[in-house]
Amino acid sequence: MRQYKIVSIQMFLVMSAAAATLFSSVADGSAATRESTGVVWSMSPRGGVVTDPAFSLSLELTGRWADDDGWVRFGGSGVPSLGVSHDGARLAPNDSDFAVAARVTSAKVPVDRGYSPNIVQKGLAGQGGQWKMTLRPTSRGARGLCRFEGARGRTTISDATSVVIDDGRHHDIECWREGVRIGITVDGHTTSAVRAVGAIRPSTPTTVANKKINAGVKDQFNGSIGCVVVMIGQGSRGAGLAHLGC
Repeated sequence: MRQYKIVSIQMFLVMSAAAATLFSSVADGSAATRESTGVVWSMSPRGGVVTDPAFSLSLELTGRWADDDGWVRFGGSGVPSLGVSHDGARLAPNDSDFAVAARVTSAKVPVDRGYSPNIVQKGLAGQGGQWKMTLRPTSRGARGLCRFEGARGRTTISDATSVVIDDGRHHDIECWREGVRIGITVDGHTTSAVRAVGAIRPSTPTTVANKKINAGVKDQFNGSIGCVVVMIGQGSRGAGLAHLGC
């Protein structure tokens, strides 16, 4: 009997370890979700690179940018500046819940048609899926906007509150998906809707402050970014905001 108890305990420990490994893994694209995991970039560069040791993904800064004591200033010079992470598909959520959050300070955004300063994104429109956090200029100031494009369609959602982002102050923005609900949270105020876009599978680099190296001035974010968080899996919405202190 004692031998059976020992074997049973050993089997329980093995199964528990396997379960722990499963729930700490990144979502594999199936309908089931996993415990959230992801990347946290504190925007404190060394040699032009921001690192996240826990997830082993770096963000390479290019163009004219400036290190400002835990923040990185982008834009303002007419020369594209951005951060690029060659993550492959590691930050592609597929069918899973996910969230991308950023702490930003933005200069005034021109109301001219076509301006859409990109804060952080993965994927390009019409090329295998996309998630994107950007600013939407209005006559009353720029508002936060999230874009989602997946296998079943594309959609955007704007912050419906009166929070103005391009006022030179610090703001926390999060774009997220939970099941078929997508949303944006700005300084604690949430706007959401039920819209199923399907699997999001981009494999292009994740970029911060612009969509790509040769993008135009209308895609350039002009301001400072102090933290960028991308979380994938169950609980990612809460985890994204929780890590914004970096």
